[in-house]
Amino acid sequence: MTRRAFVEVIQEQLNLKGISAPTEAVEDVFLATIDVMSAKLAEGEDIQIKGFGSFRVVDRAERIGRHPGTGEMIRIPFSRTVRFTPSLPLKDAVNVL
Repeated sequence: MTRRAFVEVIQEQLNLKGISAPTEAVEDVFLATIDVMSAKLAEGEDIQIKGFGSFRVVDRAERIGRHPGTGEMIRIPFSRTVRFTPSLPLKDAVNVL
């Protein structure tokens, strides 16, 4: 789903079709949400959204790996990444057959 499609679905859910300039307002809220989440995660803060899941920053230690093309051993440097853990209601919604 693209950002534009996501914004349109939110707009329809809130019955904002036909109201002047709702798309821009919905997109502004969406982008602000992403910006705040990105900033807080960059600071190392966890984000928990009830009924959806939680995001947390985890450290990945430096390690030795193998170059897939040459088979040569390489050093993979330390990095930080974001882990998402879905909530039980989200898991249940995804697993509906």
